[in-house]
Amino acid sequence: MSTPAPVHRQRGARPSTRRALWPALAALALAVGFGDLARGGTTLAPGLLVLGYVVLVPAAVVGATGRRPPTAPPNAAHVLPVRRPRGDGG
Repeated sequence: MSTPAPVHRQRGARPSTRRALWPALAALALAVGFGDLARGGTTLAPGLLVLGYVVLVPAAVVGATGRRPPTAPPNAAHVLPVRRPRGDGG
């Protein structure tokens, strides 16, 4: 009898779970912030709304694409040569 090969699991949450985390956090922060604002809150509500709109919503938008912005190439092989204007030879 052969034993089954062990299953290797990745550390942390699955990518689909991680992508769903930012929108959920943004929605929670905005809901609690608006809820506190409706009750007349003047300290917690503005903080949560700013956190939601300035940090969590953009993180959710960037995280939903699952991509990172491109970085510059590490070597100079991809750099375009500098064009110099043509002189009239004289």
